[in-house]
Amino acid sequence: MDKLKAAEMIQKQRRRWQSQDSDMAIACRAKRVYLALGSAFLCFASSFVVVFQHSGLFPQIAAAVFYIGSAIFFWQSRRFGQIRKLLADSDGKTDSH
Repeated sequence: MDKLKAAEMIQKQRRRWQSQDSDMAIACRAKRVYLALGSAFLCFASSFVVVFQHSGLFPQIAAAVFYIGSAIFFWQSRRFGQIRKLLADSDGKTDSH
């Protein structure tokens, strides 16, 4: 990940949360939030599979949506983890802030 893309993601998250925290604080919080959301969606998907094993099509679709959602959240968490590493290597600031 390059610094420009990292700065864009940090700015987008800063606007979304209406926060003036440092880049590192935003990256850490975003990584934790997306990891928690990914874990919750994975638990929901597993619950749908276990509870509605022999039901119709809707529970299968809902479980698939939760699995896809968890993958997206885990991917976002990983990207913010990469941003944290980039910020740690460059002393905690992107060029835009």
